[in-house]
Amino acid sequence: MLFQAKCIASALLKEGVKEGDVVVVDAERSLGLPIWILAIWMIGGTYFALNPADLSERKERICALVKSRFIITEAWLSGVKMTEQQFQFQPGRIAYLIATSGSTGEPKIMEIGQSALYYFLQGFVESDLAIVSTDIVLQNFRVSFDVTFWKI
Repeated sequence: MLFQAKCIASALLKEGVKEGDVVVVDAERSLGLPIWILAIWMIGGTYFALNPADLSERKERICALVKSRFIITEAWLSGVKMTEQQFQFQPGRIAYLIATSGSTGEPKIMEIGQSALYYFLQGFVESDLAIVSTDIVLQNFRVSFDVTFWKI
């Protein structure tokens, strides 16, 4: 998993993605999702998930709102060469963005920091609700929905 994330991170750098850029993932949930997110974070990018079921007009509007630098698709991933590079995580970065439904007009974009995500997940792991290896978790939320992170 780490090797794949480093390879994808290297490919993102070759595409011109740099620290602070928003990278959109427009793909269905799969086993690769945590790898793609990790790759984005390795280069200091911010992850944003599109709902693959959304209309193209909404996707275009949201990509413009978040000022995305690059969009990861299944087609792009199929062409990634497996060349590894070393990366270092740094605190204080934005982990991911979420968009509100936009039911009152234009969707609003919210930033979630890496430290907020870390403390949320740490609290969840240390609570009585912690998931153990024998648990089965229903993946019933879209990847673009905020609560998805504790299920990954």
